[in-house]
Amino acid sequence: MGRIWLALALMLLIAAGLGGTASAAQAGDGGVHPENGSWSSNFTFFLDYRDPSGHVPAQGSVVLHLDNASFTMTENDALDRDSTDGKVYVFTWKPGRENVGEHSFYFTAAEGTEGEVRFPPEGSINGPLVLKAGARLICQASGGRASAGENVTIEGALLSSDENSPIGGATLNLYLVRYENETLVHTIQSGPDGGFSTDVEVVGQGVACYRIVFSGDTYYENAVSQMIYISSLDGGAILYGYLGAFAAVVLILGLLLTRGPGRGFSAGVSGAGAATGFLLMYVGAGELGALAAGAISGYIYCRRTREWTKHLKIGVLTGIILVFLVGVVLAYIFTLPPEYLRFNYSVTQDEIFTYLFQWSLYSAMLFLTFSGLGAVLGGLLHKLLKPEGKESSTVAGKSAAG
Repeated sequence: MGRIWLALALMLLIAAGLGGTASAAQAGDGGVHPENGSWSSNFTFFLDYRDPSGHVPAQGSVVLHLDNASFTMTENDALDRDSTDGKVYVFTWKPGRENVGEHSFYFTAAEGTEGEVRFPPEGSINGPLVLKAGARLICQASGGRASAGENVTIEGALLSSDENSPIGGATLNLYLVRYENETLVHTIQSGPDGGFSTDVEVVGQGVACYRIVFSGDTYYENAVSQMIYISSLDGGAILYGYLGAFAAVVLILGLLLTRGPGRGFSAGVSGAGAATGFLLMYVGAGELGALAAGAISGYIYCRRTREWTKHLKIGVLTGIILVFLVGVVLAYIFTLPPEYLRFNYSVTQDEIFTYLFQWSLYSAMLFLTFSGLGAVLGGLLHKLLKPEGKESSTVAGKSAAG
């Protein structure tokens, strides 16, 4: 009977020992951060090892199995010797550009003689997804304004966007950007230091817009440079040509619209109204500035005559002067470096003259309508505030007092 009890006790001890081995150590959780990133990024793998008995894995036994390679993980906290609430192991992987693509991994750990624990128990975890690295282009055109027939050098460098390391041996395309399309001008190779340069010939007068494109490769994403401007505009011809032509128009219309002995007064009233409207447009009033310019001119001119047709003429003259003022500013803007104007495509000097002419015609119709209407309204306002009889008596009183 005693032997039977002894055998039963041994069986219970063996069973208890086997049960403890089977359920002792376990990998509670594991993964990688970030789950995706460029090959120039760092990926941190982590494993949360748990053991109800509190034991920790043997030194160097926690291993990351990434694809077909194995890496020994390190303790996140070497002072933590209790794994009942979890003990974290980490490994930081710095991939190379040959590692672009999808990966998978799993972990193993061993604690003494209790065997190996695997996470996940079966299969692998998908990740990380290693992406191409970003690239950026830095480039500029040498010198300032160029002349027709002159060669201008465009130079720069192709760099990785996160580490600024040079990308050598890359194929770059230089395009001339036009309104309708982009034309390939040169194909360039970046040097070992990522640098490149090429010459382009200036054709005619205008602003030529270029951009350099890197279409990407196996390891780097595509990149497009900022717009590169080469200007051969004759700023003086644009500004003074517009100034002279439109000043002649203003002078001729002024003579036609202000006949009689009061020509000087009419010109002064129109100029004052146009200047006020210009300031209002500068602060963002838009076409309302033209309306206000005409209203001021019509109100003041009503002191000389109450005929609305003459108010309309003064409003038209005010609108013409306003177009002239705004047009001169616009023509001056075209004399500034093209980097300030940020052209989206190449333009010739003739096209700029055409634009200024078309803008002047459109603005003349718009401003003249608003300023003419404003002048008539300004005259009406003056009549309402100062009726003819009251104004006459006031003038007579002043005369008598004199």
